[in-house]
Amino acid sequence: MYNQVLEQIQRSSHVVLISHINPDGDALGSSLALYLAILKLGKKVTICNSTKEIAKKFDFLPSFNKIKNTLPSRYDLLISCDCGSFDRLGIKRVEVPIINIDHHKSNTEYGTINVVDRDSPSTTMVVFSMLESFKIKMDSKIATCIYTGIVEDTDFFVNQNTDKDVFEISAKLIDYGVDSSKVAYNLLQRESLAKIRLKAILINSIELKQNAKVGIGIIRQEDLHRCGAMRSDCDNLINIIRSLVTVEIAILLIEEKNLEFKVSLRSKTADVESIATKFDGGGHHYASGFQSNILDSKELIDKILYEVKI
Repeated sequence: MYNQVLEQIQRSSHVVLISHINPDGDALGSSLALYLAILKLGKKVTICNSTKEIAKKFDFLPSFNKIKNTLPSRYDLLISCDCGSFDRLGIKRVEVPIINIDHHKSNTEYGTINVVDRDSPSTTMVVFSMLESFKIKMDSKIATCIYTGIVEDTDFFVNQNTDKDVFEISAKLIDYGVDSSKVAYNLLQRESLAKIRLKAILINSIELKQNAKVGIGIIRQEDLHRCGAMRSDCDNLINIIRSLVTVEIAILLIEEKNLEFKVSLRSKTADVESIATKFDGGGHHYASGFQSNILDSKELIDKILYEVKI
């Protein structure tokens, strides 16, 4: 499969890399690592993301300033990273080959070539294996992008998906020059006052259901405006709910600008992917989500709770 990817890249003259909307560290890390690697192959490469306001905490990543908001007018290969379905890329269908690189179990395999390792803790780990097979020389910039994706998708090595391979590959990446303390600082210690105020609003909104095993929070557009917060400031806030001692499943509703809700689900032991799939979403066993056009938050919460089995 990796050979097919390399052959397709070598046949192409202009490669576009793209990751899912509202990208996290794994989406950006995997696409930026590939961007830097494909440049080494002497190819013309453009890296894009449809999100206008990418979280500033990622601006330390090498070539972050190269990410464009729109696709170029002409290209002959599209590579998507860390995206389970084409619609989550936020672009229209294009008549070019698509290489789909991902690790989500719910991936719809929308690519011409699908490199989907559903057992991998992160897409960046898939990219690491791919670049090793390409025999592209690893450097500190590529390694930093990959390491960032790993620590983001394992919540700094505390999630259930953290296995021996995670630590072994992370150690290799540090040998390649990753400054792990710099990555940790940027991801964990650069919060804006707006995000801290948003945390307070979320905490005040939390409700506990089903004998306090389910925690539910909500952030509305008016909350973002009141705090002066960006949409990206909502990233990882669901972990506040999951951190409650009795909570097994955390649910966070984020009202989008079109008034639909983005629903995030996190758990300590329960399968939340099965819940997300009931609403045409997906993700992982312990971390999933979906979009909903149900505008009444109470109605939506009731429908979600009906599917919760603890």
